[in-house]
Amino acid sequence: MIKSFIILIICFFSLNLFSQSFENLYSKDSILIGKKTDIFKNCANDYFKNNANIKLSEKSNTFKNRYEFCECYITTMANNFTIDEIFAFNEGKLDFEKEILKKNDFVLNSELMKCTKLLAKNIDLDFDMKFLETENCEKYYNNFHSDLSTEIDFHLFCECTNKEGNTKKIKNSINEINDENSVIRNEILLDCYNKSKILKSNKVNNLTNDVLGSVKYENIPIIQNNMSNKVKISIGNLSKYFIIDSGASDTSISLKFEKELISSGILKKGNYISDSYYTIADGKIIKYKRIKLNNIKIGNFIVNNVIMSVRKTGFDLLLGNSFFAKFKTWTINNNNQNLFLEKN
Repeated sequence: MIKSFIILIICFFSLNLFSQSFENLYSKDSILIGKKTDIFKNCANDYFKNNANIKLSEKSNTFKNRYEFCECYITTMANNFTIDEIFAFNEGKLDFEKEILKKNDFVLNSELMKCTKLLAKNIDLDFDMKFLETENCEKYYNNFHSDLSTEIDFHLFCECTNKEGNTKKIKNSINEINDENSVIRNEILLDCYNKSKILKSNKVNNLTNDVLGSVKYENIPIIQNNMSNKVKISIGNLSKYFIIDSGASDTSISLKFEKELISSGILKKGNYISDSYYTIADGKIIKYKRIKLNNIKIGNFIVNNVIMSVRKTGFDLLLGNSFFAKFKTWTINNNNQNLFLEKN
């Protein structure tokens, strides 16, 4: 399918050289490919009609739907590859998927995923559980979900999806992947994601023993603030109240608190690790700095190697799964307003 879109781009390489720049499509190295509307219209009119692998449903077989997908995919391709690379894809000298993996560009992967979701939304594709076979699964998730790589063990995740897919003998439309209420999303993808996340965190905890303390478990008082629950955390000589946010992958701090940690000599250059991308509530993808800190005190426990993201906006401090995954179990007791923590 990718190759066909590349051919469409090349077919219009020499069209309309004198039209306005905003009407033209350029490659990454600023070489004029052709007029955008001509390329997108050609794709919308001819590509789906001639491609036997794609079956359009009556409801989605509109010019607008086809045009949206073509515009998304072809623009992303042109913005991220040089004209030489595009010709090399067309001639089979370069493998598109290998080049995507080599780039390891999360923003590019996210853009391609958005286009794929448009395809899934607008087109009725046959989809079987071969997608979940370990080799395909690992390739897919490493390509399009590199932001999750620090949270889960992909090998465990893909083994689980392969096993569950075969056991349940599910065959669905690709739309099911993005349907919040579908069986494949809830009983296979999300279930296996959570299982592999737990297995990875247990493996890490057993090897590093990141939670120290003379007690095995403890109840930490919770402070309620409207709809949120807070607990007291001490880092060095600084004590702060963090909101318990079990839905967050990492613990996160504000820029203000980052400065306080630096001023106190707690946060140093060696504590900074690679940046990562996060999807926020409105769906935007933002790149945040990340740090790793030791000697984080909660009750009588000392927790080490906790990864935190530094948010660019807001002042809230959020206690996420990079902290809670260090413990064997943790629960909130609503009756006595305590956070129960048990170490390995």
